Amino acid sequence: MAEGGCAVDGLSNQVTKAGYYDGWVDIPIFRDVDALNRWQPWNGTYTTVLRKIENPIAMYARKVSAEIPMANQPCGFDLMEADWVTPYGHGKTADLVVILTGRRLDSWLDYDVSATVGFSNRLDGLQEIILPHTYSTSGFKWPRQAPESGYQAPFSARASWFPQGSGKQPIRTFKDDQAYFFRVRTAESNGQIVSALYGKISGGIILEPREAKLCKIVFQYYLNPTSLDRNMEWDPKRNLLKGLNYEETPRDP
Repeated sequence: MAEGGCAVDGLSNQVTKAGYYDGWVDIPIFRDVDALNRWQPWNGTYTTVLRKIENPIAMYARKVSAEIPMANQPCGFDLMEADWVTPYGHGKTADLVVILTGRRLDSWLDYDVSATVGFSNRLDGLQEIILPHTYSTSGFKWPRQAPESGYQAPFSARASWFPQGSGKQPIRTFKDDQAYFFRVRTAESNGQIVSALYGKISGGIILEPREAKLCKIVFQYYLNPTSLDRNMEWDPKRNLLKGLNYEETPRDP
């Protein structure tokens, strides 16, 4: 048991404390032994930040891998139903509007796909953020609240790969460490926002044409169901989407 009531797992470098999100300590591998028979580096101090669990809430949360139904046509995706809107699925509200704008698939290592991700309302949108470095070793890495402003649309996504010797470099608009906030279902009156839903996307918005009829869009999202509530602290025990399998279920708050 470490100082302050923290428990440290020496095998995983995981640090735990009741009422806080787990943290991890980046401890280097001990290698050489010095003249005093001490492993190096010796007597180092390593720190992590444990964030307090404050107000985790129920959200709609899912890892999506969905076949884009049509090319060159707007296809709406309902985040509360986690499905395309009719006639392609059971969704009712087009929170995201995906248009597959280009597709070439010549082989597993020779393809080029592009799409735009838009929204249904004028003040809906997306904004990319850099997750705070302070919380990089915490189980909860996000700011606690989504911002009130700064949302833009549409978003362009592209994925390409070219044969060896072509002289062309692969193109990726997504990275594993990307993070986005978004706002959907935004309504305004007299120039003021009177209702809106806020959420976040962990990782990039990925296009994958291989093993797909046209192309899959892949992303992980969290949607706060309460209008104008910008709280982004999700309780993994309270997912409003039911019946998800292991691959479809996010685990990080």
